[in-house]
Amino acid sequence: MEDLETITHSMKEACEKAGVLLVTGDTKVVERGKGDSAALHTLVDGILSVTKDVHCMRDPTRGGLASALNELATASRVGMNLREVNIPTSEEVEGACEILGLDPLAVANEGKLVAIVAPSGADEVLAGMRSHPLGRRARIIGEVVEEHSGTVVMETTVGGDADRPDALGGTAATHLLR
Repeated sequence: MEDLETITHSMKEACEKAGVLLVTGDTKVVERGKGDSAALHTLVDGILSVTKDVHCMRDPTRGGLASALNELATASRVGMNLREVNIPTSEEVEGACEILGLDPLAVANEGKLVAIVAPSGADEVLAGMRSHPLGRRARIIGEVVEEHSGTVVMETTVGGDADRPDALGGTAATHLLR
């Protein structure tokens, strides 16, 4: 019961600091200091102070970037064209994924967000995000298109379209975003 009281008090303090109400919860068991997610409300406030023309924002925690973008493309009936070279992935994540045989685009991304913003405000939003401590590595990674509705296509670092496995060589096909 002491642990529960400590945890509840910690949640209350975090909510007060973020200016939000806690209405539900999701728990995980991780080592101390290994699962601390960033509170993104100040980054979101910064985005919304630049433009109100934000179509949506998404947390890529479950299923990673690939899952989040595919769900958005399917639900919105739009296509997305991505450029793999623009997706910020740390060397540590790349190395760990390579050793474990995982796709960095499909692993959980705690404390991150994906924002779909009107092209007219994208550069301004990007500059604002990069000026925030949690958005320093923000990038424009692609665009929403009318073609190939419900499908995410990525130009890979080897130059092929990840939506066309027959046109890819080697491991690039692992980046098929479906």
